Amino acid sequence: MKKIIRLQDAKFKLNPSGSNEASIFIDKNIKDYLNLKVDEEFKFKIDKDNILKALSFTYSFNKNIYSKKNKAFLDSAWFKDEYEKIILHFQASSEYKVNVTKQTGDRIYLNSLGQESGFNIRNILIEGHFKIDFNGSELRLQYSNEPYALDDEKSVSGNDYDGSSIILFDKDLRSLIFKSFKYVRNEIDERDLLLGYKVTEGRRIEDRIYKGLTLPKYFNNEVLIGLFSSEQLDENLKSGNTSRFISEKIRVLDYENSYFTSQWNDVSDKPLSLNNFNLLLKDVSKNTLEIVNSTEGYQLILKKISNSKSKNIIYYGAPGTGKSHVVNDLTKAYDQKGRVERVTFHPEYDYASFVGSYKPAMFGNNIRYEFVPQAFTNIYINAWKDLENNYYLIIEEINRGNCAEIFGDIFQILDRSNDYKITPSKELKEYLELQLGEDSNIDSSKLLLPPNLNILATMNTSDQSLFPMDSAFKRRWDWEYVPINYKLSKSNNSAKFKVEISELESFSWLKFIKSVNSFIKTNENLGADKCLGNYFINPDLNVISLSEFINKAIFYLWNDVFKDEMEDQNIFVNKTTYEDFFPIEENGANKVREILDFLEVSYKSSDE
Repeated sequence: MKKIIRLQDAKFKLNPSGSNEASIFIDKNIKDYLNLKVDEEFKFKIDKDNILKALSFTYSFNKNIYSKKNKAFLDSAWFKDEYEKIILHFQASSEYKVNVTKQTGDRIYLNSLGQESGFNIRNILIEGHFKIDFNGSELRLQYSNEPYALDDEKSVSGNDYDGSSIILFDKDLRSLIFKSFKYVRNEIDERDLLLGYKVTEGRRIEDRIYKGLTLPKYFNNEVLIGLFSSEQLDENLKSGNTSRFISEKIRVLDYENSYFTSQWNDVSDKPLSLNNFNLLLKDVSKNTLEIVNSTEGYQLILKKISNSKSKNIIYYGAPGTGKSHVVNDLTKAYDQKGRVERVTFHPEYDYASFVGSYKPAMFGNNIRYEFVPQAFTNIYINAWKDLENNYYLIIEEINRGNCAEIFGDIFQILDRSNDYKITPSKELKEYLELQLGEDSNIDSSKLLLPPNLNILATMNTSDQSLFPMDSAFKRRWDWEYVPINYKLSKSNNSAKFKVEISELESFSWLKFIKSVNSFIKTNENLGADKCLGNYFINPDLNVISLSEFINKAIFYLWNDVFKDEMEDQNIFVNKTTYEDFFPIEENGANKVREILDFLEVSYKSSDE
């Protein structure tokens, strides 16, 4: 039995807050298991080493934390004081006393009683970065540098959010919206979060001038973030006795001294309302995040994707369009929780590499054969054992492998129909029965895709597949095209890329691929499949060196696109070969200039 006793609040928080209640609560099934009664005392067993490690984690935590509204400084004196209390506590007892204070629905609230040693567990915890496990006999503290999203925790509002993960909690709406904004900013590109923003000059708090960042699409002309020229004290962010901004400084759009508005309310007809902030969350998270109002406070939840929507999807397009990036964005949260398996197909990849096979293993001095599962079998079993959560199998470069050989008989279950159960091979069947046989809800002798298992694949349309997919295999997938993005927008990071020809000359990567792709598409022998994607080259610091450009882009264009084309349909004129670009220092720059002139792509001094 392993259940989580959820930490609703803690002494230390990542944001200042007037509330410093420190209750924890447990599920009713734990209360019943332990026969707990309201207003009675109970003693949990705790582990000394576990508690000391938790203390060390908090002491070494590298972010600002607060106790109520004051910044907390956990120095060596604080560590020594808490350490001595813990040592004193365990000299007398390895138990921790709590009192059962109340029951609300299926939640039972606990308060710490005064321990003779003065030790209090919650005095060493940071909100969101700890959870408490109960394994049937003792409490154990779990901790992480990344905030926990408790998978098994349900929303307690009146809305139907069963199965959704609670990412953040706060009793104060303003504080929770600020936490949510920072959480989302860490998950996505800041420019996508602030898409459509405007900055207005001359905003004032009494006699103090600042710039106001607005998002008119969601909040009209109300200031979302104040951009100040210097760091502000708490009183400087007030108008009269009313705080206009949250006092924690953040960095936004290269403004070092930015402050998030505190003017939020739960009234839907106001611009800075919870409803409008949820509209922003819906757009930037693809409808997976929402703030809900529960009986205890406000919660940022990660909505659970309906199992009925589990699909097989192939994302396809020209090389470098960001297909893998799309897949990574969709599965990032699940990857962090260990619910993703990722493989790459290639000509030597086969059924044994994908599903599993018998292999020799040493047992003492003896060799015996046992079934060794691979990516498909592993995630298949994990998904069936955990039907409440979604799982993802990611296949990179699916068209570079022999799909008929790799999938074998299991390709039939891609139809996702109960009518298409298949009998696996003898060795796979025995392994599945061993792993899943105890679950009466699963027919472990047959293969059927779990309803919560998604299969996502990527495919470069330019690759000359050694093993073309047949129509029976193709029709079992949904297909989503990932286009090349030619927009000069803040959300298109490749618009920043430049190629340096020399110390004084450079040109726009985006303008180059737009021009060369236009030329490629006019050639009936080539077509869009041969085009260059935005991230065919993905440079550090947005600068592509001449060597990288020639060795990647020029080589691809010469070898895979234009090598066999007539000169009047070719960017490599005057019988130019790839060897003519070398040595790069002597010949490469001139040859690149010839191609740029032919494509009418301007190159200029880096100083212009």
